[in-house]
Amino acid sequence: MGFHYLTEIGYIDQEIDDWFHGRNEEFVRSLESNYERSVNRDDEDVDRYLIQSGGFLLRSFTGIVPLHFYGELTKTAEGCCILQEKGHFEEFSRFIVAWKHETEDMETILKLKSCLWAIGNIGANDGGVPFLEKSGIVKEIVTIAEESSVISLKGTAFFVLGLIAGTTKGVKLLDELGWDCVMTTMGNPTGLCVPRDPAKFLSLPPSPPTPPPEPLSRNPTDLNVELPPLDALDEEILETVRDMISVVHAKEATRTLIRLKQQHPARFKRKFVWLGMLQCLEKWTYPLAVRRFLFEFFGQKGMIRAIGRVEGNGGESEEAEDSSDDDEDESEVERKPAEIAGRF
Repeated sequence: MGFHYLTEIGYIDQEIDDWFHGRNEEFVRSLESNYERSVNRDDEDVDRYLIQSGGFLLRSFTGIVPLHFYGELTKTAEGCCILQEKGHFEEFSRFIVAWKHETEDMETILKLKSCLWAIGNIGANDGGVPFLEKSGIVKEIVTIAEESSVISLKGTAFFVLGLIAGTTKGVKLLDELGWDCVMTTMGNPTGLCVPRDPAKFLSLPPSPPTPPPEPLSRNPTDLNVELPPLDALDEEILETVRDMISVVHAKEATRTLIRLKQQHPARFKRKFVWLGMLQCLEKWTYPLAVRRFLFEFFGQKGMIRAIGRVEGNGGESEEAEDSSDDDEDESEVERKPAEIAGRF
């Protein structure tokens, strides 16, 4: 009597359309937020859970799934007829079949969960079992529970199978698909089911191999470039750089470098002298002040040229570039050598 009254005033049609066009997703958000809050109880986080659940927070959640409109609808023969006319069950089934292997898009996964909960609540009643038998959708739900790599989706499918296991015919459907259901001593279903092969549900598919990480640096020394034989002057420059490891010899080595650069500025622009200096910095532990001095002293252009030549293996010859740089301002080398050496 009450169902006919609700139908006459248009309540049933309005409610079923609301659930089909959004309330199903709100049901999933609310349910998952309440489950999360039941595990992590914190009264100070009520506002956060209200936002996550769309305002459907149950402040005294007991772990029992709240009522679902489609589940209540199929408790009556009239409600099953309306569901058949609307074609919503077929829409839910088609979406599950099309997107059962989705693993990335969260909106699609949410929609998939909402379809699962709707079908599970429909199949939880004797009146909804014919929909399950006709569509064969239970097999697809079992596939999600056993093969999905999304853990929350596997859990949703497991809960839904438990709803289907609440009827005698649902127990038979699951038995044919390799799932055993718990029955009472009187032979009545309890709504609990487990797979005969637990590994199918408890295991996850192997993750795809991750590509090797990109190198974090682009230092020329990462290329394992071997220095060619250097002449005596280049060796003296690099030996002076090595002497700067010790704070005792750092001042004297600094003066020597300044003198050498004043006498032979082109030598400090050579590619392999720069690479030799970088290898020294990589191999030994220099004080921070010494490292900064060497980078400033050899100049940024030399570093860029060294990297470009090693990686590109092209461009102008070293002699041409050295001659083109001879006219550069060398005031940095000549300015206050004592002040530079005094840093150490």
